[in-house]
Amino acid sequence: GMQGNCEASRYSRAMVGFATSDTPFGPFEVVNMTRMNYDESLNAQRLGEARDMTVFVDDVDANADGARMLM
Repeated sequence: GMQGNCEASRYSRAMVGFATSDTPFGPFEVVNMTRMNYDESLNAQRLGEARDMTVFVDDVDANADGARMLM
């Protein structure tokens, strides 16, 4: 899969997006786009923005299953 940020029509609306493909070279199909930890009642304009992300693979986790986390 692939992850990235999606900015829509305004920079302040940045979201995280997830896409999948049968090959590393694509074509990719968007699975989901969302604002992480978003709660409109707190700050509808800024909360949940996604920027400068990376994927962490925990290869020494308790289950030794290589858990992946988007950070």
